[in-house]
Amino acid sequence: MASSCPFVDTTTVNGSCYLKCPDGFVDGENNTCVSSIDSSVKVSRSGLQPFPMGGGVTVGANGMPTVAPVHMYSRYGQAKDDYPDLYNAYKDESDRFEAAIAAAKTKLDKEAQVAKAFEDLQAAENVSDKYPDAYQKARTNYYTLLKGPEWAETELTRVAQTEAGPVVQSYSEQYRTVMGQFNQQKSVMELIENAKNKVFGVQDDLKYATTTFGKQIADMQNQINMSNAAHQQQVASVSWYSWFINLLLIVLLVAVVVLLIRRSFVRPPVYQVAYRV
Repeated sequence: MASSCPFVDTTTVNGSCYLKCPDGFVDGENNTCVSSIDSSVKVSRSGLQPFPMGGGVTVGANGMPTVAPVHMYSRYGQAKDDYPDLYNAYKDESDRFEAAIAAAKTKLDKEAQVAKAFEDLQAAENVSDKYPDAYQKARTNYYTLLKGPEWAETELTRVAQTEAGPVVQSYSEQYRTVMGQFNQQKSVMELIENAKNKVFGVQDDLKYATTTFGKQIADMQNQINMSNAAHQQQVASVSWYSWFINLLLIVLLVAVVVLLIRRSFVRPPVYQVAYRV
């Protein structure tokens, strides 16, 4: 029995079956599919074994002759039950080929997007002085498409270091200054609090000492008053005695004076002498 490639899904090259190139791709060298837009985009193909073919006259169940089709299978999927090994080989190659074509189309789409993004970047760069935000947006879009999402993270880090870094540094210095002032004020407040506690302690001690000293002074004052009272009594007694002595002396003095006066006024006696003749 002859063999042939499924004519819907494959093409025959040198007796082997190759999956057909999809729209947008053409047959290239070494059994590749080449992009009609970018010849650098190529997808390889692997050769597959042809399926068996029917032909000639066969006898049907009713004994009447029938003509078998030239191709027993127009698609490789029709051989799933009859030739499972061949089917699996076609299935694996088909899955791989479709994934490769999808990746190629994605690359082509990306290239087209990158080209469009580059045009937008050039246009935005010409008016970047008037529209800086639009320029930054176009630049980010272009390089993200060209280098992947990782570029955006790297760019953010670079911008943070070159542009936001000084601002962050300024805020950090201000924060350190404020914290330094806060700590200094905190230290001063602690010193004031300690001094206040000491003053209050001294005040309490002084209050206690003043109270005690006042009590001692009051006791001394009472003692002095008692001493003064006793002295006054003693002085009063001494004064009365002195007064009595003085009075007695005055009386005696007066008596003496009176006596002297009386004697001064008394005539002396006249003695008569008898003369003898």
